[in-house]
Amino acid sequence: CNSQATWLGATFVHTPGSSNCVSCHLANYQAAPNHVAKSYPQTCADCHSQAAWLGATFAHAASMTNCVSCHLANYQAAPNHVAQNYSQTCSNCHTQTTWLGAVYTHAPGSTNCQTCHHSDFTAAVSPVNHVSQGIIESACSQCHSNTLGSWSPATYTHTPSSCYNSGTRKAHRSATCVRCHPSGYTFNKPACQACHNHSSGEVSLPPHCN
Repeated sequence: CNSQATWLGATFVHTPGSSNCVSCHLANYQAAPNHVAKSYPQTCADCHSQAAWLGATFAHAASMTNCVSCHLANYQAAPNHVAQNYSQTCSNCHTQTTWLGAVYTHAPGSTNCQTCHHSDFTAAVSPVNHVSQGIIESACSQCHSNTLGSWSPATYTHTPSSCYNSGTRKAHRSATCVRCHPSGYTFNKPACQACHNHSSGEVSLPPHCN
């Protein structure tokens, strides 16, 4: 570190490949912002270089997925993440190269929408008030698509035998068109045969056809 000519202004030249930085730099680690609180790794070379200690940059390993082990504080501070119980598998929405501008790509066939979209369901009031009209929350896929950008507008294909995503015809005994279309809709009660027929095995007419 020191020379005989200039004892002060010592410079330490690290041995190429030396990685046990914390053996000398533990005090630096402990004094650095966030390092202890966020349990940053003590393998300093993950972020720092011997030539430029400041201006640290962390290069994620290509296979790294346990983001929340370092980014838990980011998760907790991000809008809606805790309140809406977002997944802590950060890579579902974020990439290592572009953390912001997150985009969630739904898995093909995913239908458990309400785990993330509960607040969307309860807030939906126009053109259909989801809560007051008794729409089943778990039936999002009957009206909405999970394809990026096509959540709205929703399209519902009427299937009288499975109204409200139920396997039993009892689910729509008291249902009328105005149940989901409360205004601007002219309702004409159809003949029972429009929905019911003996060939389906339903030999008795339900109460709303009497």
